[in-house]
Amino acid sequence: MPQSNYSKIELGKVDPRASTLIDIARALDLELMLVPKELVPVVQSLYDDHVRLEERPLFAATGDE
Repeated sequence: MPQSNYSKIELGKVDPRASTLIDIARALDLELMLVPKELVPVVQSLYDDHVRLEERPLFAATGDE
């Protein structure tokens, strides 16, 4: 996938297909999980408790969208 496509995803200019997100996660050796909106705050609090600031991703979707 061209770098310009990654930029569009990061900037929220395109909505990638689930298969694209899965491919990106696999390439980065990450696990892609879908979380119901009402549980996002719970998952985020667990994440915040266990991940130091310098280890956090440079971008992440929020539950506010």
